[in-house]
Amino acid sequence: MIESLYQYNDWANRRIFDLAENLTDEQLDSPLELGLGSLRATMQHIWAAEQIWLERWQNVPAPVFHSDPQGASLSEIAKKLATTASDRQVLLDAEASGEWGKTVSYRNLQQNEYSNVLIDMLMHVANHGIHHRAQALHYLKQFDRKAVGGIDYLFYRIAHPSTPLIAEFIGPMRQFGMEADTSPGAQVVFRLDLIQDFFRYHDWANQQLIPLAKQLDSAALHESRAMGVGSIHQTLSHLRDAERWWLGIWYGSIERFPKYNPQEELSELEQSWQQIAEQRNSVVASLDAESAARVVVASPANMRVPFRVIESMVQLCCHGTHHRAQVVNMLRKSGAKPPAIDYIVWLRCR
Repeated sequence: MIESLYQYNDWANRRIFDLAENLTDEQLDSPLELGLGSLRATMQHIWAAEQIWLERWQNVPAPVFHSDPQGASLSEIAKKLATTASDRQVLLDAEASGEWGKTVSYRNLQQNEYSNVLIDMLMHVANHGIHHRAQALHYLKQFDRKAVGGIDYLFYRIAHPSTPLIAEFIGPMRQFGMEADTSPGAQVVFRLDLIQDFFRYHDWANQQLIPLAKQLDSAALHESRAMGVGSIHQTLSHLRDAERWWLGIWYGSIERFPKYNPQEELSELEQSWQQIAEQRNSVVASLDAESAARVVVASPANMRVPFRVIESMVQLCCHGTHHRAQVVNMLRKSGAKPPAIDYIVWLRCR
């Protein structure tokens, strides 16, 4: 799962750079009240975070967080990310026999001392990239640069499937703009504790944002922000409905994604979400290596696509991180002050 998340991380970063190709310096630095303030600064931040965490894992003395891109081109940032990814793979390979279980002590940017297990920190960095790529996609949207289909983990698995794609849909996928490979590759190695932790984080992060949304009036809750699927209410509904959709798929149902109900009260949405999460957690707890590798069929963009159960669970967690990044920004624009919801913050709170 760690290997798969980082292969996805590197694939998704490359997709962002491809979408940003030939943007002008003015566009790269065009300010928005979002994340790091500009597309260039956002991509620099993604690299800086990957690099400083790698140096912490390598026990580099006093690693520096390179927050200022200093006019670096996106191609230069892309090269730095590629170098960091290569160096990180060396560390992943070296620590794989111990299942990345060593404890690493480090100081954060405020010079507070912490110790965490390496595998937990690896999860944090992979999750952190998803959050900021959601912001990068919004910057790109201002310049009519859109990722066809998206850059979800789901689309990475279509580009690098572990089970053969359904032949009749490969052509339409490619016409739609998806990468679709015909040669199955490596499966995700199942670890129950890791996927359970990812869902525990997922639920915790959702629970940080819903109370803030409940404090807003109806106008703020439903105001379209031209981000993600639309409003705060619609995005939270979308997150809940994704859980409902996948739960049905695991039970053998191939249905269309649930239709949005703008009249649903947030308290009703929250209650149904809790019930769905309980059902989902029961399914997760029942998994073993064989059932996690079971192939189910989903229908994104009206195409039938096979995924293994564990892949769809990773997708669901990554999908949550992506859309929560949008909810955080919309809450800020509505006057709320969301707390930090990074994976590393959850690790320190649990």
